[in-house]
Amino acid sequence: MKINYQPQRNFPYLKRAKAVFDIHDGVCFTYGDTYYTNHAPIPQDFLVHEQHHTKQQLSYGKDAWWERYLVDAKFRLDQELECYTVQLNSIKDRELRFRRRLQVIDDLSSPMYGNIITKQELNTLLK
Repeated sequence: MKINYQPQRNFPYLKRAKAVFDIHDGVCFTYGDTYYTNHAPIPQDFLVHEQHHTKQQLSYGKDAWWERYLVDAKFRLDQELECYTVQLNSIKDRELRFRRRLQVIDDLSSPMYGNIITKQELNTLLK
């Protein structure tokens, strides 16, 4: 996986993503085999999550995936739940896994993902 540390300038779907999501400077994206982030160092479990997005996009077609991800909330939720599950399962330290799970619940239920699910629903799905 390639890493590009200038996501706000180089991510090809940034303008469209900003129209759909509450995007701030810390938001990261994967487009094909490139991870766009301004974070360094990148926690290993975050890379696991983004590498899974790479697999999803390469099997679906990266542009077709992004086109659907931006407009189809159910598809977006399904894709993110799959990646977050893989990410959480990759964490061996129980305390870190618990903290990340709380962070996932906060993030995925927020405007950053288009308010696609409630915290209560996520708490049930991620058990």
